[in-house]
Amino acid sequence: MTATTTERDSHSLESDESEVGIDFVGIALRNKWLLASGIACGLVLGQLAYWQMGPSYEARAQILVSRRHAVPLNERDRVVGDFGDRSEHLALIQSPMIAGEAVKIGKLDRLSCFAGDPDPAESIVEDLKVKRTSGQDRSFLNVFDLSYPAEKRDDASQVVAAIIEAYSQYLDKSRQENTDTVVELTRKAHDELLGQLREAEQTYLAFRQSAPLQWRAPVGVNVADGQNTTNVHQERVIAIEEQRRLNLVRLAEIHAKMKALKSAREGGESVNNLEALVRRLMASEGDTAEMRQREIEFNVYDGRMMPLYLQEQQLTRKYGADHPEVKAIRTAIAESIQRYRQQGIRLTDPVLAADGTPSRASVITLYEDTLRQQERELLIKNDELDAVFEQESKTAKEYARYQAQDQAMNAEVVRIRQLWEQLTDRLNKLGIEKDSSGYSLRQIAPIKTELSLKRWLKFLAMGIAACGGCIGLFVVLREWRQNLLQTPDDVRRTLRLPVIGTVCRFAESLQNAADRTLHDAVRYVNEPRSREAEQYRAIRTALQVAMNEQSIRVLQLTSPEPGDGKTTAVANLSAAMAQTGRKVLVIDADLRRPTLHHLLRVRGDVGLSEVLAGEVELENAVQSTVIDNLSILAAGECPTNPAELLCSPRLERLLHDARNLYDIIIVDGPPVLAVSDPCILAQHTDGILFVLRAGRATRRLALQARDILTSQGLKLIGTVVNGLEDDSGSDYGYYPEYQATDRNSGSPSGNAPRSRNMDRSPAVPV
Repeated sequence: MTATTTERDSHSLESDESEVGIDFVGIALRNKWLLASGIACGLVLGQLAYWQMGPSYEARAQILVSRRHAVPLNERDRVVGDFGDRSEHLALIQSPMIAGEAVKIGKLDRLSCFAGDPDPAESIVEDLKVKRTSGQDRSFLNVFDLSYPAEKRDDASQVVAAIIEAYSQYLDKSRQENTDTVVELTRKAHDELLGQLREAEQTYLAFRQSAPLQWRAPVGVNVADGQNTTNVHQERVIAIEEQRRLNLVRLAEIHAKMKALKSAREGGESVNNLEALVRRLMASEGDTAEMRQREIEFNVYDGRMMPLYLQEQQLTRKYGADHPEVKAIRTAIAESIQRYRQQGIRLTDPVLAADGTPSRASVITLYEDTLRQQERELLIKNDELDAVFEQESKTAKEYARYQAQDQAMNAEVVRIRQLWEQLTDRLNKLGIEKDSSGYSLRQIAPIKTELSLKRWLKFLAMGIAACGGCIGLFVVLREWRQNLLQTPDDVRRTLRLPVIGTVCRFAESLQNAADRTLHDAVRYVNEPRSREAEQYRAIRTALQVAMNEQSIRVLQLTSPEPGDGKTTAVANLSAAMAQTGRKVLVIDADLRRPTLHHLLRVRGDVGLSEVLAGEVELENAVQSTVIDNLSILAAGECPTNPAELLCSPRLERLLHDARNLYDIIIVDGPPVLAVSDPCILAQHTDGILFVLRAGRATRRLALQARDILTSQGLKLIGTVVNGLEDDSGSDYGYYPEYQATDRNSGSPSGNAPRSRNMDRSPAVPV
């Protein structure tokens, strides 16, 4: 293999012959004749099955299911939006109940299509089709299409006719049962309420006879204001309270007037001013009978009695007290006073002046006497009202309890009477509307029986599905298998990269596990004369040529996905390189799932992570292996930030120092499609070797991984194909007939170097 060929193959990426994913349209076009033959075979098979099973007939009928609409007795009972059913008819017609009744009505169990059938109703439910062709979910009218298939014409039509009759009888029976139930329940409630009403009325009448109340309405009738009784004592209490309030106001007015007169007297006001004050006080009382009475008294006193008093005084001074004329005038005065008092005019004795004559101050005295008399009357009246108020209040409270009981009993009677009247009205309506409720069924199209094409088409479709499906599945599986990279030629044509070498599927090891110094996957050391070891030698030879031509000293091995055998290839190739006498350092750069230390039987707790973190120097982290000239830098403890750690400048310094200490450095990188770490590592390496597993890697994933690397300008020197069958890689591999055998046993053997005293780790995936 020359550098020109390698360079040309690694950079010819202008076009891809492979397809991404599975193109079903392309598959169909490429296999159109095969698919067409499958469809034709399916049609023939379906037709043969149809002839074998025989034809089928389908009976159809159309029914109208409508809701009866009763005319309301009055406008108040009219129902707005009286819609029909929703989807209950569909479920009922196809129910086992209707199917069972149809079997009984039409004696369908005697039909030939149900011969030997233990449950004809179940068979009818399975094959009966009901479809609504007119109306909506809440339409008043619903039109349904009924269809039933059978092998004989008469059987199909009899089943449909029996279903229609059974459902019609069900609607009539259901309506009658529902109406009778409602009437019975309503009548029972009506009778119970009537008994309760009679009992409540008797109790209320007995209470009326014993209660000390006055009623304004008969039993069970409410008056407009809601008060059926009159509490006379409560009304008296209200009247007394009002009178007491008026008396208090009147007493306050009298006291104010008396204080005004007293203040005027003490202030030395003249008689005329006092008399004017009295008249103003009288005028402030308003036009009342009492005020007019006082006015009459003042006029009588001033106009009639005052002259008599003056005449009496003059005669007394002139003739003496015992003179007949004096006696006569006194008798006239007494008779006048007596006559006025009989008329209700109150007159006081005259007030004499200093000279013994009657004074006009008697008018003021008369008014003051009147005020004092009114005060005494009001006080006496208040005392009497207080006593009456106390008695009437006590009696009114007792009557109030009777009133509350009367209201409760009357309300109960009214409530029961209203309920009873409503039920009575409902019973009357039910008697009128019972024949106009429920649903009615009418057959609007005769039963027609026709040859069913669905059965024929069903057999054809089943034949096409069976044959076409099998062929289609075969084609898809074949295309899917072809989409996998099966051979080295597939890998070369798809990726446009040279195939450095191939490795067949590992055969079972013939060496005892206890005698192994390394993991079983390191076949180059454990079984150096095996077929796998020779294949790795061939890869080493081709790889050395490419590395020498391209001056590659640091080589990274990666793969599209986990499980492609990348780590196994690293372990075997590094051992093969070391046997050439060169100093080789293998670095486990898979910081997420490191496994290389298990294969080479070294410690895994110190390695690349600690060196990049600055915790350990490179010389202290590198470990020797049982293989001469081969050292390993394990991954170390898995960090939480592997990508950031690989971006550290220490990685470049580490590889620089390693170049000075070793001839070849092989880096085991993680898969390309899993993480971004391989692209980070590739920036510090001289080339990348792509590892794939035959029969597992798909064209889409392999191309995707290759494009990720090439899009960043990274150098891909070739591929290694793992997991080939014995004969799939003969052009690239090794002929087993030239394998040396042990002279004693006749089996392949090898002299693997003995391991140092190290702990053995469990087997790991390769």
